[in-house]
Amino acid sequence: MRCKISRLTALLRIGNMKKIPLLIIEDDPERIRWFEMHMPQDFRAVPVQSAGRAIGLLSRDSFPAKRKHVYGGILMDHDLDMQTVMREEHGFTGSHVIEAIIRYISNEIPVLVHSMNPQKAPGMVNKLNGAGFNVLRLPYADLTPDLFAEWINDLRENWFDLHEE
Repeated sequence: MRCKISRLTALLRIGNMKKIPLLIIEDDPERIRWFEMHMPQDFRAVPVQSAGRAIGLLSRDSFPAKRKHVYGGILMDHDLDMQTVMREEHGFTGSHVIEAIIRYISNEIPVLVHSMNPQKAPGMVNKLNGAGFNVLRLPYADLTPDLFAEWINDLRENWFDLHEE
């Protein structure tokens, strides 16, 4: 009979393991720095600064199908037009990325929608909730280090639940 790895054992082994990847879909370098500055050492930032690149990364990282748990969580903005590289990326937003998240990522992965867009962010949240995702809507202006740490702690627990052997 296989024994489950205890949460304490998993925490003790974190130094030998890869850090928990946190996908940050955000085009503002200052916001990305804030997230990285408040991220604990057992997490690793994976910043993506445009919707087109986020969609490509999500589709690439989800294969094979068992890799739907590749990220511990996702931080999501809506307006992603500051860092587009190719002309084809213009017009893509967080709403387009949501479609890729639903298609390629397990709904067991928590999402924090930190977009300041009062018209579009609620639609993103509703679409993710409708697909069974655990979503927190917290505009960036309202995000504090304590609230972020609380969300991160939930991610960590979820990560270990998903990756118990």
